[in-house]
Amino acid sequence: AGVLTGFYTFDKKDVLLLENPTNGKITKTLDSLEIIITPKDNLLIFYAGHGNWDEKRSIGYWLPSDAAARTYDNCLMNSRITTFVSESKARHTLVIADACFGGSIFRTRALPPEEVKSISEMYLKTSKKAMTSGDLMEVPDESVFVKTFLDLLTANKENYLPTEKLFFNIKPSVVKEADLIPQFGTIKNAGDQGGDFIFFRKNN
Repeated sequence: AGVLTGFYTFDKKDVLLLENPTNGKITKTLDSLEIIITPKDNLLIFYAGHGNWDEKRSIGYWLPSDAAARTYDNCLMNSRITTFVSESKARHTLVIADACFGGSIFRTRALPPEEVKSISEMYLKTSKKAMTSGDLMEVPDESVFVKTFLDLLTANKENYLPTEKLFFNIKPSVVKEADLIPQFGTIKNAGDQGGDFIFFRKNN
């Protein structure tokens, strides 16, 4: 939250920081956003916490602070997140998940970097994207992914930073230091039209 409001055009009044939230708190917050978001808005959802993957049911989910260890009580299914994103009126929505099995939210991977479109073209087209610290694997509690993500956002000097470009700078460091393969791509069935979430740096 500090990096986004300090270096980028995220207004403090628009940043909702939930520390150790329950399932109900997360769900209530998402429901409140549905009421106020317009097609002119951009929405970033950042989740850092525990997750799990049910191999038999092919279901991924996040574990809020009140989730039970061996049952689905109070788990937040990936399908709940994808439904929220698909119904959101925001022009651009980006979900970033630093959690075990976060990659289960994807339909496809990102385009290779040589196919990156112009900034204006990416901004005009609707985007529903996600970035995760790994695929269907466990991730360490000490997050190299989050550290690299914040370091790159802080060091960036470009006025307009597409998420796709940010990801392709994050990935090599995480692969090298944590033996994880971060993922970036389109969220399943959410209405992505080929755009991208753009980080607008403040002119200090």
